[in-house]
Amino acid sequence: DVRGAVEYAAHNGLKIAVRSGGHNPLGPSLRDGGICLDLSALTDIRIDASKRIASIQTGARSMQLINALAPHGLCFPTPHCASVGMGGFLLGGGLGWNHPYRGGVATFNIEAAELITADGKRVLASADENPDLLWAVRGGGPGLFAVVSRMHLKVYAAPKTILVSSYILPLERLDTLTAELDRISPQADPKLEILAVLMHDPTAPPNAPPEQSKMCFLSAFAFADTADEARLMLAPFEGSAIAERAVSKEENQPFDFARLYPTFFGTDKPGGYLGRYACDSAFTDQPGEILHAL
Repeated sequence: DVRGAVEYAAHNGLKIAVRSGGHNPLGPSLRDGGICLDLSALTDIRIDASKRIASIQTGARSMQLINALAPHGLCFPTPHCASVGMGGFLLGGGLGWNHPYRGGVATFNIEAAELITADGKRVLASADENPDLLWAVRGGGPGLFAVVSRMHLKVYAAPKTILVSSYILPLERLDTLTAELDRISPQADPKLEILAVLMHDPTAPPNAPPEQSKMCFLSAFAFADTADEARLMLAPFEGSAIAERAVSKEENQPFDFARLYPTFFGTDKPGGYLGRYACDSAFTDQPGEILHAL
């Protein structure tokens, strides 16, 4: 079907945009006067636990991959939202759960990809076969010059323990948050993921003044083999000014991947995108400076 659509587009002089989950707020899968090739129904996932390879069609969602890997004691740096299509996420780079400890940005875990090229050929891109195409797949994003129908991903042993400490501070205490982040993060364990968000308090009315509605939300996620190891990773926050000046805090809370999604990133379900976000993200080693800029 994908080949047929590509050949039809070529024959009729139509440009193609490809959609896996439709999660990108910029809408790059929309193409006036062309074809939107929607792969969201291609969700097959196959796990080879002995080789630690997940073979997924590009319409599979992050939560579907997590659920398929869990019985094998495996995981992947999946997106932070349950409904994200893996195709677009991986092609665009992919800042997934605890990605520094699992191969870096998620796209570097693509071992091979099955492609339909612009001339309708079906090819495999791997280190041994069409390696130039594999290079292009790893970061090609919505501008990739082929349609990816399946990816073969390197997967990892799942953490035996996930503990989370979360803190809420009013926006006026941003200086406290950023000073402590700049102090703690350079020495943090690589299995610790630190997430800092500036946001509108969801319990405040939309028209509430900033001093009553804007807040700093920080969560530290410890992915570890034991609870003792996880608590040690989170300890720098417990004794910090962030904890001292927080208006709300929950420390060393146990989680698994299935509960992380609805707790921290809404309740959207595979196939639906129920939220509207006005947001941006920064990939940086200067978190304090970036937060002040935001």
